[in-house]
Amino acid sequence: MKSRTPLLLTTFLVTCVSAPDRTRSAAPTSQAVKPFSPVVVAPGQGRATGYPGGHTSVLFQGQAGTDEISVIDVMVPPHSLGAPPHLHHHEDEYFYVAEGEITVLIGTEERTVSSGAYAALPRELRHGYWNGTNTPAHVLITIAPGRFAQFFLDVAEDLKKRGEIEPQRIGAIIAEHAKQYDCEVYLDQIAPIAEHYKLQ
Repeated sequence: MKSRTPLLLTTFLVTCVSAPDRTRSAAPTSQAVKPFSPVVVAPGQGRATGYPGGHTSVLFQGQAGTDEISVIDVMVPPHSLGAPPHLHHHEDEYFYVAEGEITVLIGTEERTVSSGAYAALPRELRHGYWNGTNTPAHVLITIAPGRFAQFFLDVAEDLKKRGEIEPQRIGAIIAEHAKQYDCEVYLDQIAPIAEHYKLQ
């Protein structure tokens, strides 16, 4: 797949959703829920979000009910930021690298995650990721709970409405939306990462 022109901050993948509290119950709910319908998504047929930067599409968008995950398909351009350091209070994230290689920040540790590798990152953990190589990276991200996908669409719509193209302003707008989903974004920590990995 041909990637779009990389742009620092604008491939930012914050995948967040608000929740009534930060606990999860192992007990089945007594409230009846409606099962989701079976879904098969052909290659290249995910819902394009219009999110700026690398190509980001939604393969499956969770809603209230039994579909408690969402799945995002991301092409991260070479020398490009996928997501700056951030912290979810309500979501767990699971990364599978289908092609290429990314660097994942896990707390204070940086780990290389190559094609075929998998990383599971719990909520309340500061993390981020980027592609510091010369080739695109293809990443599938699963997040639970799964109603977060609307975030990408909301950000894209807001940026289109404002006509914003300046990277720092785009980052601020993304962080502004992240707060609505109770997600903390650390924009001030991007510069040393960008310098060290030569991110564009």
